[in-house]
Amino acid sequence: MNDRNITSEQIKNQKIDEVFYYYDEPKLYSCWLDLGSRYIAFWVDEDEVSQEWLYVEVSEQRYREMLMGDFPLYLLFKNPENSNLYKAVLTLQDEYLITKVLPNDIPEDRLPQKDCFIRSRMLPDRSM
Repeated sequence: MNDRNITSEQIKNQKIDEVFYYYDEPKLYSCWLDLGSRYIAFWVDEDEVSQEWLYVEVSEQRYREMLMGDFPLYLLFKNPENSNLYKAVLTLQDEYLITKVLPNDIPEDRLPQKDCFIRSRMLPDRSM
């Protein structure tokens, strides 16, 4: 994982990998950007003119830990592995306004709840 900036075009062309929460549209999912890196996208909020999202780059190891329910979503965004954490605001003109952000600059009410975990149905049950 390298320190890099993402663009509106890259988010528009993202390849959704796995959807974890869907309500009218995907709200929490993993995706690949054309940078060759996996990101977790988290819908934060919307109003009449825009939608706000957070994108954080994740390594394969951390992604697997998340899928196994061993790593809370909150920490993905509060303690990213590198500095590739972004706020993306989707406008009515279908443009993303991308801002690289620091974890401490994101208000707590804009992050997943601290006790929110993912358990993928695609992974084998560890109790077996």
